[in-house]
Amino acid sequence: MTPPILKELFDQWRKEGLSFCVTSENYNKSVDLVENVGVCLSFRYPFEECIESVEYWREENNYRGDPPKFLDENKIDRIASWLIAKNTPKTITLQVTTYCNYECPMCPWHGRGNEFKEEYYKRNPELKQVIMPIDKAKKIIDEIVEYGMEHIGLTPQGEFFLYPHWEELLAYTTQKNIGVSLTTNGSLLTEEVVKKLQNYRVDILSISVDTLDYQVFKKIRSKNEKLFTNTIKAPLLIGNLNTYGQINIVKQEDNKEEIGAILENYHQSDNIKQICVIKEVTYDDRLATQSSNENHPISLCEGFGEYIIQANGNVIGCCFAASYPKILGAGGGGD
Repeated sequence: MTPPILKELFDQWRKEGLSFCVTSENYNKSVDLVENVGVCLSFRYPFEECIESVEYWREENNYRGDPPKFLDENKIDRIASWLIAKNTPKTITLQVTTYCNYECPMCPWHGRGNEFKEEYYKRNPELKQVIMPIDKAKKIIDEIVEYGMEHIGLTPQGEFFLYPHWEELLAYTTQKNIGVSLTTNGSLLTEEVVKKLQNYRVDILSISVDTLDYQVFKKIRSKNEKLFTNTIKAPLLIGNLNTYGQINIVKQEDNKEEIGAILENYHQSDNIKQICVIKEVTYDDRLATQSSNENHPISLCEGFGEYIIQANGNVIGCCFAASYPKILGAGGGGD
């Protein structure tokens, strides 16, 4: 059965007199991938879940013969653009600050000696150490709610609890009854802060814990021992919060032998529902990794639609665009 969301598009192509034959076997295959990559690869569209099907389907017009093995770039891009236009994103990330109290070497935004960081802020000086005014944040939240989104990810390009208006912000999102997820490095998540969080709706609280060893912490996080103590205690403090607690661990060379100990330390903690181990990927690693979608327009990025509103109000459409925020910059905040 043809995915319903595509039937209207194919009817439109028929009205245009377009010759085509699209099937469940070729809709995500491009001749460009064979010519440029050397092998036949399938790629994912934005909102791919809307068009996935276990059944064979075929749509055609003015076409004779066996279905083609690949689609041309124009048809692929039209399908991608159609999916983006027809789907309302359910979640968006709002970055309210770019300040951070860590200089983690693996971080592209604040890492010590990170070449990408230097180049990034050289190109985008307006994003360095920014605090979004609370009135602007509220205006954006109003527009997010009006648009019909259901969830806001308050995952800043820094540390959320360094945002001076975080309580007022959470009071406002709670008043608007919109889902919220927070990501924090845990260093400022004290008993006092956790007590304040009980007043607000926080659906998901993710805490980064990469080591239980202060000597390792000094290398990969900060030399501040108080921040270390706060961080390793943080997941143990959220038992009374009405939230989905999560720990994120970035597995890297300096802590790879600790993963088991970290899991053992927290796996029975109250309100820790999930522990994620994420392999460190350096910027050089990302440059060396080819995407199966990279030979197509940005609208074909499988992450397109994971929208991010940056601290200066720019809106970007996927994680790759974070490196080039001015491409899709709205500039007005929420536009």
